[in-house]
Amino acid sequence: MKQQPNENGFTLVEVMVAITVFAVGILAAASMQITSTQTNASARGITESTMAGSMQMERLMGRPWSHPDLVDRSRLDEVELADLPPAQINVGRSQISWTVRDNIPTQDTKTVVMTITTNDRGIVKTITLNKVMALGQ
Repeated sequence: MKQQPNENGFTLVEVMVAITVFAVGILAAASMQITSTQTNASARGITESTMAGSMQMERLMGRPWSHPDLVDRSRLDEVELADLPPAQINVGRSQISWTVRDNIPTQDTKTVVMTITTNDRGIVKTITLNKVMALGQ
């Protein structure tokens, strides 16, 4: 009488294929996790830069109309410009600069254009904020 071969279980080839498929899935998930972490860090940096710019814009809006930070520098010569503080600050990895234009869009207004520049893993990113303030606000 012949014995029937035992066909329970898996062959070595089936186990190796299953391990390979599992390893590829795990590596894809790990790669996705790394990319997600980098993207979240980038978004955080942009948010922090934008918040720093917004806070500086609020400081400018709270200053008196004739404050040196709110002078339209396009109308000044080099000697007058040398007497003014720079229209920029550095906050963390960001540089915040602003320009002021008098009487734009209408009389008795100042338009402040703020540019926030940050370096995110070698890529320079720029955010621009605009605000119009009226005399007496």
